[in-house]
Amino acid sequence: MPTTLPQISLTPDDLEKFPPSLRVRIQNAFGPNDFKKSRWVLVGTPTTGDERVLGEVLTRLPAVLDAHTRENEESNIAVLMDMMANNQAMPATTLEIRNARIRAEYLDRVQCYKAAEVREQSGLKPKNPSEPASRWKREGKIFALRKAGIDLYPSFQFRDGQPRPVIKRILAILEKDYSPWQIAFWFEGGNGWLDGAKPKNCLEQFDEVVLAAYRLAEPTYG
Repeated sequence: MPTTLPQISLTPDDLEKFPPSLRVRIQNAFGPNDFKKSRWVLVGTPTTGDERVLGEVLTRLPAVLDAHTRENEESNIAVLMDMMANNQAMPATTLEIRNARIRAEYLDRVQCYKAAEVREQSGLKPKNPSEPASRWKREGKIFALRKAGIDLYPSFQFRDGQPRPVIKRILAILEKDYSPWQIAFWFEGGNGWLDGAKPKNCLEQFDEVVLAAYRLAEPTYG
């Protein structure tokens, strides 16, 4: 049977008694604000096996926290975009407000289709009204941007009602490391590997635009 690890809640005074080297390691992993505001619990390690498992968990915590933070930021930005659309007052989270405004401006500037419009242009008649857009998205043939809980599909991904093959190739390169919004802005921005042209305007140049995506995905050293 698994052993339940004993736990002891720590007070702020207890945290101040941590060895300086340990405090520095924790602050570097979680940030000074999270260190002070979080609820800390001392977990006992009665056996060597438990100690090994606990060590593995603690090693993975920074990555888990980082992913959780990004997810919360995306959720906050989506809410702010809705508030902007309805002219509601917004909280003073400067970076998130800036990101929300940039995304709202993108949607005003770049033509995007709803699933029903993709369906109509495809000429297909599936029973599910979100098809074939949602299926193409699952298959990695296109990407979507979320607004008010609705998927919006930038129109440059399509030709004659079908996904451009080059989009799937680019998404296979970028989706591992970049969010849909980051990918959208990459397509929209001037690219040095394409002589300053926007990737979305170079989709007929299959090899060149795929190479530009590879260049973005390459790790940077130095």
